Amino acid sequence: MIQVTEDLKPMVSDYKMNLLQIRSSEHFQFQNNDVQTVFDMVRLIYEEDYTNFNKRYKDKSIPAELGLTIGSIVNSQRIINQSLTMEEKEREIDMCKALENLVNNSKLEEKKETVLRLSDMGMPIEQIAQAVKIAVEDVQNWLQESTQQ
Repeated sequence: MIQVTEDLKPMVSDYKMNLLQIRSSEHFQFQNNDVQTVFDMVRLIYEEDYTNFNKRYKDKSIPAELGLTIGSIVNSQRIINQSLTMEEKEREIDMCKALENLVNNSKLEEKKETVLRLSDMGMPIEQIAQAVKIAVEDVQNWLQESTQQ
């Protein structure tokens, strides 16, 4: 227990705090629906269980504030940006679409990294495009972007 001086006591809360591990929170039932939603969505994202995520939240929107919270927890700037955009428009966010964008962006980044590695190994551009299943022009653009950075 931390010892707090008398002059600081009014500024320090003395309530009990329980720490929970999100990854193993499937058995918890929270009274607040927003808290339940955050824990459930984050856990499914961490588990990469996109099938269940889509089943549960396919036709549901959540407040932009929850989207910001979820985006911050899972460290996704795309979810945060989409939430901020929805917040400006005073609309709710479709988390299935936000998650789909996150997954697609991750796949695209993996392809870019593969293109750069194959190029570094000396593979011709046409073979790289065939191996990664993208257009030759995209390979050329990505390689050009990487040399400009």
